Amino acid sequence: MKYVTLMLTLILWVSAPLVGVIVQQKPAPTITEDMATLEGRWRTPKEEPAKLELTFKKTENPTLKYSSFKFLEVKITYEGSLGKASCSGGCTCRLMEDGKRRSLVFGSEILIVSNLPQTWYYRFEGKQLVLNVEQGKYKGEYKLERISD
Repeated sequence: MKYVTLMLTLILWVSAPLVGVIVQQKPAPTITEDMATLEGRWRTPKEEPAKLELTFKKTENPTLKYSSFKFLEVKITYEGSLGKASCSGGCTCRLMEDGKRRSLVFGSEILIVSNLPQTWYYRFEGKQLVLNVEQGKYKGEYKLERISD
């Protein structure tokens, strides 16, 4: 019996480091992978009081298309208790990462055209896109779902 216990202990002790290798977490997606995931139409569920819809597509602007930074063209509309706002033509956002958080940073045109925030932090939760605005009148968290055309 002591021999069996000793063998089991030895097997567990030797195999413990291998378990860590087998259960390794998948690396976080890159900004480039986020770009591909973001492409398409997203909106808040119909039952939400604030209606937010974003459509992302790869930029065709040659200056931005070949930049080392990651840019997407965006159409954005908001309708809710704060009124209506939209940026439907010529809005671009740059995907940024600062440590643990990722953000969509819009050019100044979004402020001029629509008065929407310039920075939106984002993350993915399952199939949802979660946007977070940290200041201003649009402050809050918005959960969006992908919609098909």
